[in-house]
Amino acid sequence: MATWAEFASDQPELAAYGWELLREDQGYAYLATVSPGGSPRVHLVVPFVAEGNLYVSIVAASPKVADLRGNPRYMLYATVGDNDTEFAVRGHAVELVDRVAHDRVLEHQELNVAELHADCVLFALDLDRVDAAIWDDGPPHRQTWRTAQRTPAASSTAR
Repeated sequence: MATWAEFASDQPELAAYGWELLREDQGYAYLATVSPGGSPRVHLVVPFVAEGNLYVSIVAASPKVADLRGNPRYMLYATVGDNDTEFAVRGHAVELVDRVAHDRVLEHQELNVAELHADCVLFALDLDRVDAAIWDDGPPHRQTWRTAQRTPAASSTAR
């Protein structure tokens, strides 16, 4: 698994492309989770980056929280961009339970600024795989990055 910063260091052009599509002014992103019964669910979210990690903030009573606590696998799909361009991230969500770290993350939001309430739960989205499809004239140009493809210089960032 990798952080957003590790991915961006390894694939700066792909990360910049994703950054643009994940911006709130493009629209909301879709977070796919797995319910306790094994059914897939899709939820609208506003992701943000802080201290090199990709995050989502979710109201504690939301089914998304129970889904990610029970099965941390997720897929985050950006709103489709110009020419039907696509960007998706897959990985495992890690709940941020340290209140001091939680507050520090909120002070350093980039990409989008999420309004966070006291009853919100923060999840860092570790990246296992990133997919993009750029549709110009003709067939799409597809690009995939996986954690295993990371360059040796990329290192883990502590939370």
